[in-house]
Amino acid sequence: MKRLKYLSTLLVAAVALIAAWLLWNFYTQSPWTRDGKVRAEQVGIHPSGLRQYSAVERNR
Repeated sequence: MKRLKYLSTLLVAAVALIAAWLLWNFYTQSPWTRDGKVRAEQVGIHPSGLRQYSAVERNR
């Protein structure tokens, strides 16, 4: 029983250290600006101005 207490404590400490390391890596490797974090799932890009020709048919 005494061994179980020590092993469970070591396991919880190891999981906490791994979680802290992963969070620190996410924080330091993510792009950021002085104002805050920058993240985009989808970014819409479209041409400006009048389109003269489109090779895609309607509703395709």
